[in-house]
Amino acid sequence: MKCGGALVWILTATVEENSSRKTAMSIVLMIRYGDFEAVLTGDATRDTETVIVGRHLSDWLDVDVLKICHHGSLATSTGVAGVGAVKPRAPVVSAAYINRFGHPRKEVIERLDDHTVETDPHMMRTATASQPDYTFENVGDYRESIYSTVLSGNIIVTSRGSGYSITTQPHE
Repeated sequence: MKCGGALVWILTATVEENSSRKTAMSIVLMIRYGDFEAVLTGDATRDTETVIVGRHLSDWLDVDVLKICHHGSLATSTGVAGVGAVKPRAPVVSAAYINRFGHPRKEVIERLDDHTVETDPHMMRTATASQPDYTFENVGDYRESIYSTVLSGNIIVTSRGSGYSITTQPHE
């Protein structure tokens, strides 16, 4: 479908999964505006990713920006197959500063490193498993082009159809 000068595809919207039915049914969109492409995943799960990867060629899924699935959960999303197909140059994760789920997981962020480039330093916060909860780590000079709302606040992606820029608006 057309949305102004952009093209929008619904990649999936009704994946059936028993363990996490609501999140698996997240609508996943691909937006293309000129040469710029982004995939917005909502709370999509690995089952959702598997359906998308099975339906579309990885060259077509190769995008500039990916909204990381399900807040960067290790257990449910942003799996190796999904990341390998999408190859995002600038992943973005939305998660709360204090959360009992350990979002975003450090392993998920590291999984995305192979596809990103070094950029200006910005803030990043990740979690690792520790008993009984999680250990969170804040990095003040993170240089990969992976962005998180946890410390960076609003993430603004701008494109005029060729290239893109990312700016952050930290929380006050």
